[in-house]
Amino acid sequence: MGTLKRVVFTLLTAALMAGYAAAQEWTLVWSDEFNGPAGPFTPHSDNNLYWTFDTGAGSTFGTGEQETMISDGSTSYLDGNGSLVIEAYSVPGTPSRYYSGRIKTKLNGGFGQEFQYGRIEARIQIPYGQGIWPAFWMQGDNGIGWPGNGEIDIMENIGREPSTVHGTIHGIGYASTGLGFPYQSPDGTPFSADYHVYGMVWSPFLIQYYVDDPSNVYATFTPSDIMSPGRNGSTSTTGQWDFYNHSFYIIFDLAVGGPSAWGGAPDDTTIFPQYMNIDWVRVYQWAPWTNPTRLCASPISNSQVHLNWSNNTGDPSVTYNIFRSDTSGAEHSLGNLIAANVSANSFTDVLLTPGATYYYQVSATGEESEELGLSNEAAITLPLTGTNICPIAISAGGLVGSGNFVADTGYSGGATNAVPNAIDVTDISDPAPQSVYRTERWGAFTYTIPNLTPSASYRLRLHFIESAFPGVGQRHFNVAVNGTPILTNFDIYSTAGATFKAVVEDFIVSADDSGQLAIAFSPGSGAPHTNATLRGLEVIPLCSPQRIRRETR
Repeated sequence: MGTLKRVVFTLLTAALMAGYAAAQEWTLVWSDEFNGPAGPFTPHSDNNLYWTFDTGAGSTFGTGEQETMISDGSTSYLDGNGSLVIEAYSVPGTPSRYYSGRIKTKLNGGFGQEFQYGRIEARIQIPYGQGIWPAFWMQGDNGIGWPGNGEIDIMENIGREPSTVHGTIHGIGYASTGLGFPYQSPDGTPFSADYHVYGMVWSPFLIQYYVDDPSNVYATFTPSDIMSPGRNGSTSTTGQWDFYNHSFYIIFDLAVGGPSAWGGAPDDTTIFPQYMNIDWVRVYQWAPWTNPTRLCASPISNSQVHLNWSNNTGDPSVTYNIFRSDTSGAEHSLGNLIAANVSANSFTDVLLTPGATYYYQVSATGEESEELGLSNEAAITLPLTGTNICPIAISAGGLVGSGNFVADTGYSGGATNAVPNAIDVTDISDPAPQSVYRTERWGAFTYTIPNLTPSASYRLRLHFIESAFPGVGQRHFNVAVNGTPILTNFDIYSTAGATFKAVVEDFIVSADDSGQLAIAFSPGSGAPHTNATLRGLEVIPLCSPQRIRRETR
């Protein structure tokens, strides 16, 4: 579970996050149906083919638990009716008082089963009680300690929220709080009342959570949701996508919280023993399709490259991942991933170095498939002179680009942050991708856009949400272009009327005599908070010079 504290986020609408997880071509590659005769389920019992045990004091897990995990068969056993039972019981007067079980498929001494990508689900009836904390989750096995190994919480429940379960990811830069969403029982019935299927679809650059049916997706995460360097002013807290290119193992446990735990400790209403009943756990995978082909790279200015490719994939949900390096044959890795979830068969890379040589490759990822192989490598050397003629779109604070927005670039100053919430874009024409609104650059900072046509006119679109201060007059900041103010004491909440609701401010601006736009964000006045914030920006060429003005929203 790996959670020191948890922030509960409200999902605006499940439809915003829906995907194509309900595939028809999944192949079952592994399962444990727990169909053996009734009896203890211990590290080397005849009915245990895959599972090893974590034992010892829950206090050593760093999550505020107070049970002791044991493996003597009293806390884990088959009921003879097709379920594995994990039992938490209380023995007052003993050093621990609470005892429970925690099992995992981590490879160890011939036992275990690990997986890389697929659809992982389990049918579980969870217990109910204050301080009771059942979980179905996974950790990475890449030789790196937590959180760099990655943690995927497929289902967690805390007793004080009987009708809510949570899906969360944890990695470097968002270890303690994680990035997660709650899922509410549609009719308010406690999840403990019956068995439910809790599942996840996992591909290299996408994790989706669902309940009861793969089509019922309630949360989606991609690398574009992770912040770029400089979170809270420190490059040491850069977010990482720690769910790529290594195997994970499955964990079931039933914790008993303490006073500092996420769900708190048991109270007088909590009844022992508590039971977590697991009917089955299953892993499905999808056969890969063909690789992207015929990747071509063309210069369209001295700092822009246009890419296009073809692909014969049969996955209707396929998107593309763009990799860029300054050396030929570079390793295919997150270090050179510049954009993910590109839906078109083309992409424009921007704000590059004039005269430099770049090497590109493209892969495809489906919500129903693993990552396909790489395309051919396309090399391009940019000219030393020229001007940008294509739109430029930047994801402020984004570690990886999304759609036509590139990863955060062209900035000086400021820090970054990320939120997992769904963003309301219903009032916005041509909104940015959801992941663009989830990362921000904040503080005092400037974006510099060079290599434009001197004195030419451009449309500037600034994307905002208010995620921190729920009220009018809580945050004011200023924005200027080449020294000319375009927003003074701007209040996002006043314009949006709500938190996590997108606002786009639209302007016509002119490049200076050197062909540059300097977009400066600075503190305002008259409000308790004056740090500027930005989610994304777009610079779009226009046909003829015009004076700076604000467009009608």
